[in-house]
Amino acid sequence: MDELVVWLRDQLERDEQIAYAVDGSLGELDLTWKYEPEDELGGRVVSAQGADIIYDVTTAVGEHVSEHSPRRVLREIQNDREMLRQYEQLLRAHARHAEAEAELAADVAHHERTGHWEGPGNPESRRRALRREGDYLPAMLVVMEGWVRRKAAVYAHRPGYSEEW
Repeated sequence: MDELVVWLRDQLERDEQIAYAVDGSLGELDLTWKYEPEDELGGRVVSAQGADIIYDVTTAVGEHVSEHSPRRVLREIQNDREMLRQYEQLLRAHARHAEAEAELAADVAHHERTGHWEGPGNPESRRRALRREGDYLPAMLVVMEGWVRRKAAVYAHRPGYSEEW
């Protein structure tokens, strides 16, 4: 899964580069685009400053392009990066949970062999806490992993995509 996360992060980076290449001043200007019909055959897409972005386009193309402006792409990238960050946090939490379960099992086994409890905290309290985490962590992981896989599928046309994902 790490390979998928790295690859998907690279695709988001590429999309960001493409969006910024449209106009290096995205941070300074309002690059909201809008479609302006000129006649029954079509019109043009213009920036907030009135500059032509694309001219002589059909209505369908003009509306599509204006709706998918670099600003929107950048907002989507920001949201996707946050989702990816949350997925990575969940992967780490799941790994820590597995380690804590193994540690508790070792502490209990040691206690059963020696009759002395040397582990931290109360074993039953730890067991209950781990059980609660065990109830929701796997479910959350399945949901987030599904999102990551579906998001990656958007980029199936790009080099490095694996059908196994």
